[in-house]
Amino acid sequence: MLEPPPSPVRRSGPTIAFYRVALDSPDGAPLFRELTFEVVPGNSVMLMGPNGCGKSSLFR
Repeated sequence: MLEPPPSPVRRSGPTIAFYRVALDSPDGAPLFRELTFEVVPGNSVMLMGPNGCGKSSLFR
């Protein structure tokens, strides 16, 4: 017996948005300036960079 294909999954929820974010290292050196991006439900983002560049600090 054939079954109909499953309905597409609708993902809902909040959009994560960063607008003009700036971050300095503890010694005052700028890590980034004017960082702007958003992640909508169902999408993924990967942050890549060397140790100490601010990846984890962005989400603290």
